[in-house]
Amino acid sequence: MAPEELKLFTHQMINWLSNSEICSEDGAVYSWTNSDKPGYIYFEIIGYYVKTFSYLYLLYNEPKYLEKAITSADYLSENLNEDGSVGREEFKYVFDTAICFSGLIALSKVSELSDSHKNAMKKMIEFIYNSLQKKELVYDKQDLAIFDKTRWSLSYGSLLIKNTMALIEAAEYFNDEKYKVLAESLTNEIMGAFKENYFTINKEQDYVYTHPHCYATEGLIFLTSKGYSQYNEPIQLSAEWLAKQQNKDGSLYNWYFKENVELEKQGDATSQAIRIWLFADSEKYKENILLGTSFLRKLQHQFEGLVYNMKLSGETSSDVNSWVTMFALQSVLWQYEKPNPGWIV
Repeated sequence: MAPEELKLFTHQMINWLSNSEICSEDGAVYSWTNSDKPGYIYFEIIGYYVKTFSYLYLLYNEPKYLEKAITSADYLSENLNEDGSVGREEFKYVFDTAICFSGLIALSKVSELSDSHKNAMKKMIEFIYNSLQKKELVYDKQDLAIFDKTRWSLSYGSLLIKNTMALIEAAEYFNDEKYKVLAESLTNEIMGAFKENYFTINKEQDYVYTHPHCYATEGLIFLTSKGYSQYNEPIQLSAEWLAKQQNKDGSLYNWYFKENVELEKQGDATSQAIRIWLFADSEKYKENILLGTSFLRKLQHQFEGLVYNMKLSGETSSDVNSWVTMFALQSVLWQYEKPNPGWIV
């Protein structure tokens, strides 16, 4: 795809993220837009949004990008739960809270944080650290920890390697080694879910949900940028495995090695795979990147944001999705701007 086409694609995605109903004036960010099935305010995605627009400001020095990042950071900081967590419905999620913390760290790299932001960061990292030390990642409204080893989002599994980003960033920001120590021990343990060349959802299961496989690989990419060179090999193996799984239309499926599930072609995982290939070896995976980007174009809704996924029949979702669009945006940006593992969204 020509650089001009890539730049037009990114411009369209940025325009939708900036000017559509996906983000309200007060900085809240929604899961998706769909007039028949409206989305909900999604705090994890506010974290991604703050980081995305901080990154755009870093690249292009456009004040409007910084303004978007600050407005959403304000909303996030003023709407935490009392214990510093964020969540959805009645549940509190450590993963989501860590993504939000990392978003505020990103903002701190391009702008002075307000007292509200700084206080929010202290509360968030305390919740994250205390929870992960106990190997707990989701709580109900009675603050009881919830576990389900058959669910990728409710088990102590591969997705949590992405949370090492927040822990390492906290170690640097607060100058406190305890966060780094936890990041290292967590990664060492969860690498047990890496089976030769892919991450299963956790050590106990033998099937892959591609989204957290990519989350884990993204966490390793971040760690290598901080000097953890031992993770270069699993990153390369992960990239190779993703390339072998890629469908002819450029997409990645949601599930691998799992029976009785509906296979769908995922916008988030495909975008994540492109970023991984760009970091691992952009020349070796040139065709995979091109094919993957072509698939993402098929998910674009009216030259704006991207819908969530595509069924095997070719029918696409009606949800124009916030995180798919942000992941896709960075996957396309990195094709003409140098990939920056310290800023992976």
